[in-house]
Amino acid sequence: KHITFKSMTRKREHTVKHVLSEKTGLYVAGIVLSALIILTTTGVLSTSADTTEVTLIDNETEQAVIEAERAVSPGEKYTGLSKYDTLANGSGMIFIHDTEQTQTYVMRNMNFSIDMVFINNDCTITAIHSADKPAPNENGEEQHHRYSGLAKYILEVPEGYATKHVTKGDAVTIENTNCSTLT
Repeated sequence: KHITFKSMTRKREHTVKHVLSEKTGLYVAGIVLSALIILTTTGVLSTSADTTEVTLIDNETEQAVIEAERAVSPGEKYTGLSKYDTLANGSGMIFIHDTEQTQTYVMRNMNFSIDMVFINNDCTITAIHSADKPAPNENGEEQHHRYSGLAKYILEVPEGYATKHVTKGDAVTIENTNCSTLT
């Protein structure tokens, strides 16, 4: 009987440890899932496609193709290009809004100067701004670092890249949007 009792106790102990292990695992999984949901909804962890092709067109002639990182969530739009130290020609970021309206962008915590291209719902450039990086004593949100234009999309590219290829009134195609093709 004594052997049976020890055997039963060990079995119960093992069962209790197994149940506790499962509960702990479920608890940890719940925490990880909650963190992923928070990171995704705040835009820290992106759920949008990584990049999309943006083509700048002048007089119906393709002038430049940019591989642009998509910024769709509020977190992605807030951070923008400030997470990078430089930006190569032919690359950029496309900010995608739900509706066309006057948008104002700043140079928050930027390490380099850029061109900002404001694009309306008809895939036409409404404004191009050359935006200087903030001075060491600035954060990039000062009035002289605010740039506005009518837009559903804002394309940010290296300084001088957009102004070299297109002007206000030129067209843009943006892969996987209503601007995928020109009509």
